[in-house]
Amino acid sequence: MNHAAKRQKKKVSRKAAMKLRARPAKAGVKSARAAPADYNAQLFQKGLQLQMAGRTGEAEAIYRQILAAKPSHADANHLLGVLAKQAGNPGAAHELISKAINTDPTQPIYHNNFGSVFGDLGRLDEAAVHFRKAITLKPDFVDPHFNLAGVALQQGQLAEAAEGYRKVLALCPDHAEALFKLAFVQHRLGRLDEALAGYQSTLAANPHHADAHNNLCALFYALGQPNEAFPHGCAAVTLKPGFEPFWNILATSLVTLQFTSADDDIFEILERLLDRPKVNTNPIARPILSALRCHAKSGPVLKQACDDGADAVAIAAELSTIPLLLRLLSLSMINDATLERALTRLRRDNLLALTENAGRAPDAAQAALPFLCALALHCFTNEYVFAESDEETAAVGTLEAMIGEALTSGEDPPLVAVAALGAYRPLHRLPVADALVGRDRRGDIAAVIERQIVEPRVEAALRADIPRLTPIDDTVSQSVRAQYEENPYPRWIKTRLESTPRRIKDVLQGAPLYFDLGDAAPSEAPDILVAGCGTGRHAITTAANFRDAKVLAVDLSLASLGYAVRQSRALGVPDIEFAQADIMELGRLDRRFDVIESSGVLHHLGDPLAGWRVLTGLLKPGGFMKIALYSELAREPVVAARKLIAEKGYGNNAEDIRRCRAEIRQLAEDGNEVMAELAGLLDFYGLSNCRDLIFHVQEHRFTLPQIEEALRSLGLDFLGFELDDVDAINRFRAANPEPGALSSLQKWHEFELENPRTFARMYQFWCRKPAC
Repeated sequence: MNHAAKRQKKKVSRKAAMKLRARPAKAGVKSARAAPADYNAQLFQKGLQLQMAGRTGEAEAIYRQILAAKPSHADANHLLGVLAKQAGNPGAAHELISKAINTDPTQPIYHNNFGSVFGDLGRLDEAAVHFRKAITLKPDFVDPHFNLAGVALQQGQLAEAAEGYRKVLALCPDHAEALFKLAFVQHRLGRLDEALAGYQSTLAANPHHADAHNNLCALFYALGQPNEAFPHGCAAVTLKPGFEPFWNILATSLVTLQFTSADDDIFEILERLLDRPKVNTNPIARPILSALRCHAKSGPVLKQACDDGADAVAIAAELSTIPLLLRLLSLSMINDATLERALTRLRRDNLLALTENAGRAPDAAQAALPFLCALALHCFTNEYVFAESDEETAAVGTLEAMIGEALTSGEDPPLVAVAALGAYRPLHRLPVADALVGRDRRGDIAAVIERQIVEPRVEAALRADIPRLTPIDDTVSQSVRAQYEENPYPRWIKTRLESTPRRIKDVLQGAPLYFDLGDAAPSEAPDILVAGCGTGRHAITTAANFRDAKVLAVDLSLASLGYAVRQSRALGVPDIEFAQADIMELGRLDRRFDVIESSGVLHHLGDPLAGWRVLTGLLKPGGFMKIALYSELAREPVVAARKLIAEKGYGNNAEDIRRCRAEIRQLAEDGNEVMAELAGLLDFYGLSNCRDLIFHVQEHRFTLPQIEEALRSLGLDFLGFELDDVDAINRFRAANPEPGALSSLQKWHEFELENPRTFARMYQFWCRKPAC
């Protein structure tokens, strides 16, 4: 080959190498230098071309062929190491790129990729050394600047990370990832205006940056601008539909949103949101209902459903054609009095139409089957909290007898009749439940049979295998257990689950808590106690939230625990140890925990502080505790309801709870603002939930000064609140801008006195036991 041809080959090889250098950082492929003249440049070039084309197996074979002839070949070792890194083998990548650097330590690309390998191995300090070496060799090389900033971010050195990303942007102003990461750091530092501008700049550079859309959704929600948040959340899930955390952020952005208009595109997003397996649907039920009410098709039908003179069977058939409504009813309780009245009427009129036809379903009723099945699921979940007249009770008895006769004689009862009955009574309690399960049931009715018969039977079977860790001798504990055996709380279908578990430190220092942990070094594999797990939602979310955790979840009620075990298995979170125990007796456990969570439990003990002291004794030095207690100020509506219950002599049976609810709702409609506030709570719309809310056999309430004194007596350090009300957080920050205010119970007490409903969902806070 003449010299001109050799120069051309060298030029082509460099061009190929530059293409490799331009590949995304995630891919890990960077560059090789031009092939030196002392080996087969044509063969090396072919390897480069194959690697760029994604034909990595063939490229690897060529590099190995080169290394067989010359084991010290730097570029072949380097690119073979890059392939190993891409294949998820950082050990092999380390060995190969190390050989390249030993042969030629002057190549910045070698050091940059070697640093990335150290990053994969979790050896961040060594990664930083090689990124800095690459920068020294080539100061305008963007990638090591970006990667070094990433190391600082991983190590929690936010100021250094921000400075690193600024250096990247000085070299490459439209670097979308650097713009995003800098905005993310500002977000972490609480500089929300700068973060907002940074995310918007990211989208200007790359409109399809899903993470920027997602973070803007979260940020706008935190700023109290849900109308701005929602479109960015929709964009994020559209760009990355399989990424569960984006759906959770979108759901969060909906919580305070009320739609004033909604089209089919919005309905499609909302339907997909309800279908996500790890999204909690209850908090977003009212916003979705607002979308249904302002949609051109569903809005008029829902309005007509409230009309006592309208044909209920025909309306049920029309509602059966609105999938979003059916999904919402089947998955959620909905705190909306107008909808409850409409559903109560539709349930009654469809029942009476069936019994008047001797259980035979006219053609119009057949078309109503999807709605009636959704209604049966909804009523089972709220445990039949809707009011029921004597006429309905008699009709239910008639319908039950008709269905029983049909099944006993080997006939199939009309499916609409089964669904209508399931909207009044749990089917698993019917004498003919076995026959209903044994039939070939498909379509909408299958979900009713599954939830109302199959799942309760599974729970009953599971209860027999739940271990008993302690006796339950305390009289208050026995009364509380009896309540939850009869009414397990809460009934839930889905809950929010984190797709990527995090370390304790990352959970407490990351969004949305941002606690200052000082020099704390939490366990990397924590042993966690959930004291009072109820029906399991709390324990399941905790197990999914913390990485490499072992979770023991205890409760008084076997009925609640059976529900919890079934749900944990259904959601794929089986590694939780459930057991029956009394908090007051847990001190006898020969076990200590890194994290203890007790949410909404201590205030139902006879002596809450004594129970809290037991839990503190089970916490390891340096361990963390999450506690949730009722607020005296925020519970004013509940106190008023409990007073009404005592005055009127209402019992805690289902019929008295229904009658009490009706009176509270009437008082609300007559202008009683306190009762109107109570009637707006989600727990008011379920039987077990309502019993827990205002009929509980034992309740204590607290003030923040009392909690501060309790923490002092127990030797626990307050870290901060876990508060969902972003508007309250923003108002608190505006009133208390000084550093450390968020962890001042005195400041929060002053704020709560002026804003008494701040902790309507309880005081939920984290504290820490000193390490020594």
